[in-house]
Amino acid sequence: MTLAPAKQHDTVPGHHTEALESLLQRMQTKGDFPALSQSIDTINQLVSTSDESIQTLSSALLKDFALTNKVLRLVNSATYSRFGGTISTISRAVMILGFNAVRSLAITLTLFEHMQRNTQSVQLKENMLAAYFTGILAFRIAAASGIPDSEEGFICGVFHRLGRLMAIYYFHEESLAIDMRLQQNETEDKASRAVLGVSFEEFGIGVARQWHLPEKIVNSIQCIDGPRIQKSANQGDKLRLVANLATALCRVASECPAERKDAEIEKLRREFGTHLSLGKTQFSDALDDSIGQFLAESEMFVAESDKSPLLGFIKQRQISRCEDAPAALPDTATNMEKTLIPTGVADPRASPVSDTVAVPGADDGAVLAAGIQDITNALVGDYNLNDLLCIILETMYRGMGFSQVLLCTRDLRLPELRARLGFGTETENLLKYFHVPIGQAHDVFQLSLNKNADIFIANTRSDSVINRIPAWYRDKVNATAFLLLPIVIKNKIFGLFYASYDQTGDFVIEPHLLQMLKTLRNQAILAIRQQS
Repeated sequence: MTLAPAKQHDTVPGHHTEALESLLQRMQTKGDFPALSQSIDTINQLVSTSDESIQTLSSALLKDFALTNKVLRLVNSATYSRFGGTISTISRAVMILGFNAVRSLAITLTLFEHMQRNTQSVQLKENMLAAYFTGILAFRIAAASGIPDSEEGFICGVFHRLGRLMAIYYFHEESLAIDMRLQQNETEDKASRAVLGVSFEEFGIGVARQWHLPEKIVNSIQCIDGPRIQKSANQGDKLRLVANLATALCRVASECPAERKDAEIEKLRREFGTHLSLGKTQFSDALDDSIGQFLAESEMFVAESDKSPLLGFIKQRQISRCEDAPAALPDTATNMEKTLIPTGVADPRASPVSDTVAVPGADDGAVLAAGIQDITNALVGDYNLNDLLCIILETMYRGMGFSQVLLCTRDLRLPELRARLGFGTETENLLKYFHVPIGQAHDVFQLSLNKNADIFIANTRSDSVINRIPAWYRDKVNATAFLLLPIVIKNKIFGLFYASYDQTGDFVIEPHLLQMLKTLRNQAILAIRQQS
């Protein structure tokens, strides 16, 4: 059996198509929309493969430090506390949470970060909070319903009312006109059609398709009439059902009079619960867990949200439940305090209000230490070697502010090391031509490999080392400073970690930071040995 959407809009008929095209064209003329579309499209186009998923997604996110920091704050929040410890790198987050979960978070955070620039609108703030709460509800409901990859429920919930968010942000006057019609008891569908020429639902689907979002997310934007809900075994239909239920619950929380809220919530449980195999206890737990998570994380996305009616209701519900169960209050308060403090991310670049790049040696080693702990935890369990090496590279990159970090490994056909993985500027090009010959040449690379010596060149232009820099490096790379950490196992050259700075000046790596970098290299050797 399948769900019965209220209306099918896979193809928008007649003048509605023209109206939608007109809206999309108007948005294209606004300077920020093409940039937003490009960011979301770039992240969304990334596809998970067994060998490259961590590398591709981590590289894409690490180009935007603000986005990286918000993803790490979120994955270290109460939502993911079940994984234990902290997650200090994007690579580790992908390894633990899965490719699709982190990609969904990144897409959502990109949208919210973009809209955060225009939160002077009370209407926009409230709808951003509602979208985020809907996403949390959808994630919890999908998990309680046993839907595989329940993390997809989160993005389906957030994007269910994408059309309304886009209208408020890009067509503010029209959205106010729609609200006036709603106050006169006109339906949202009729009001949005009268003002925009299309419904919010059609508008949201049009934008989602322009961003090339997966079809199951596009379909989840479609609304479902309560009386026509039917049970379905199809995961895409279930996600649409979850998104509709989460949206309805959020509407009750923000719009329904206080004396009717509990009755309306129970009504939704009866209407949807059966079709999602969701019992009364599971439904209640999912709602309560969503409230706790939302209270802990809402300020991360919308500043000064304390006047929000939605947030006010949710806080009141939490207080009421704590009064009913006073013994649970201390633990709840303690856990809430923990979730409000970012953990495991002490990099100067990890501040949510700063995008400045750390200068070499300025970090106190917290990011490196957290990464070392992450890798230690991974080494005692099952792990994919390629994934673990990505975590090591990312830890070096974020912890030291390097311009580039590369892992080179032995070519089985030629006497050389070839760059295989990397992070940083121009890394895609470096991976194509960064080949280190293995031989008897008297350059700094050969000295490092043949003597198994860790070498840091503080200034490649210095007279004392200029003759030891090979011609191939001068021609193709020519960084200002670089570090070499060879990987030698049983007296055989396996590979090399290369890290560089492109800024001008003489660089110094503090001894304790250099020791941590060596520890990371040694962890790579241990991982390779264990896999062998």
